[in-house]
Amino acid sequence: MKRIAWIAALLTAAALATAGCGTDGGTDHAQHGTGTTKPQKLNIEFTTTPSPAKAGAEAELVATIARAGEPVTDAKVEFEIWQGEGAHETLNVKGGNDGRYALKKTFTTPGTYQVTIHTTTKELHQMPTVSFEVVQ
Repeated sequence: MKRIAWIAALLTAAALATAGCGTDGGTDHAQHGTGTTKPQKLNIEFTTTPSPAKAGAEAELVATIARAGEPVTDAKVEFEIWQGEGAHETLNVKGGNDGRYALKKTFTTPGTYQVTIHTTTKELHQMPTVSFEVVQ
């Protein structure tokens, strides 16, 4: 019986000793680099030049990407473009130091097109889809 009481006392002491190893109001996570802060959402704006784009003529497709008002210059960007139920075309987009990611493309058929702007940074991936017009 003394042995069981001694083991119970030892386990209780061990539990009390480790109870002080918890967090102090959540600051431990930030200090150890494992913070739970969500990455800030990107602001992605899409434009064409000219607007609207013209069938048979080269158009510049531009995604302007910012986070908290600052240009994002290190993203991997792809435009996935399609019209109606047609095939999807995915194109890599080059970026500049100003947060503008652009490519030039000629559309042969007028109509409404969709583009999904696949944007990947080291913190997150966003993929908004927008529509744009190509006129005759």
